[in-house]
Amino acid sequence: MTRFPKEMTENGIHYTLHGDCCFHDLDLPESPRQTIGRFGRMRKVYLEEHRPAYTLV
Repeated sequence: MTRFPKEMTENGIHYTLHGDCCFHDLDLPESPRQTIGRFGRMRKVYLEEHRPAYTLV
């Protein structure tokens, strides 16, 4: 049985060992925060009143 290092780089992708699996470390680029607008707010109110299971955070 071969032992994997905690961190490795292969094909230009950085991997980290978590338990028995290697996961690649992905970073999302910073994006500006956007507002949802009038119709998004109306949809949110509708969902809160009529479909509480569908409401987002």
